[in-house]
Amino acid sequence: MNIEKRDSLEEKQIIILMSTYNGENYLDEQIKSIYAQTYKKFKVYVRDDGSQDLTREILNRYKQQYDNFEWFSGENEGVSKSFFSLMGMIPLEDAIYVFADQDDVWLPHKLQHIYKVFETDDNVKPVLYCGDTILVDHKLQILKEKNLGENIQPSFGNALIENICIGCTSGMNGCLLAKLVEKIPQHEVMHDWWFYLTAACYGTVIYDSEPLIYYRQHEGNVIGSGVTKSSRLARRLRNHKRHKNQISKQAEEFSEIYQVCGDNAYLVECIKRYKDSLKACWKLVTNKEIYRQRSLDNFIFKILFVLKQL
Repeated sequence: MNIEKRDSLEEKQIIILMSTYNGENYLDEQIKSIYAQTYKKFKVYVRDDGSQDLTREILNRYKQQYDNFEWFSGENEGVSKSFFSLMGMIPLEDAIYVFADQDDVWLPHKLQHIYKVFETDDNVKPVLYCGDTILVDHKLQILKEKNLGENIQPSFGNALIENICIGCTSGMNGCLLAKLVEKIPQHEVMHDWWFYLTAACYGTVIYDSEPLIYYRQHEGNVIGSGVTKSSRLARRLRNHKRHKNQISKQAEEFSEIYQVCGDNAYLVECIKRYKDSLKACWKLVTNKEIYRQRSLDNFIFKILFVLKQL
């Protein structure tokens, strides 16, 4: 796929991608925070995933108000597939692609901050930016100043068993977007996890510990994030039950789509084959390149591998 080049002296265009679904309660507030950004060279593309409330009326209102706002109507596919569909619909440029959820609120300097990260990027290899969040309740009251915290170490081995890329914080260059839409996966756990896997395997992942969004926690969240230790544990257990066996399926599909080679191929094989024998499982459990960010999480996941639960 050809990427339209820009003049090297021009500011980079930022293209914002959002998927909506029955988002009438918070969508207006999110879009207003986008148009309150200090960085103004951006376009907004929205795919509505079959909303049955007033979401489409809200989107129509902003389309009439702003020339740089476009939205598409689609059938309900779920949030992950909806984002992939949108990525395949928009023009591919030498731009910065930033992802947004329908129910958060951005700090005014978010786009300016991301622009600075990508300002000197030459768009030759995939680059993914992602970062921390400020957890808030449905009324934007702060629950936690940071979600993941400091000392996050991205790697392909980490990406195989953990996602540190919260989609609504992510940004990427055109090179990564082009690679992502070559073939849409069928067994991804979530779209943002697939972003992380791809960038960690073939390019660069930049994790930013400075939060740039209010990440709203409410009953309608698809994923969400726990605040207390007990809520985080409950969330992990729910996610484990929901995603049982998906981690190995995701790794297998990733290797099939991209023909992973070298050291990364060995790490994928560890994930794919750990159920084959005790020896294969031991190779995975003792491999220090395959890890989760928190030591307790890492220990729990290695136990789950031994029990053949992932």
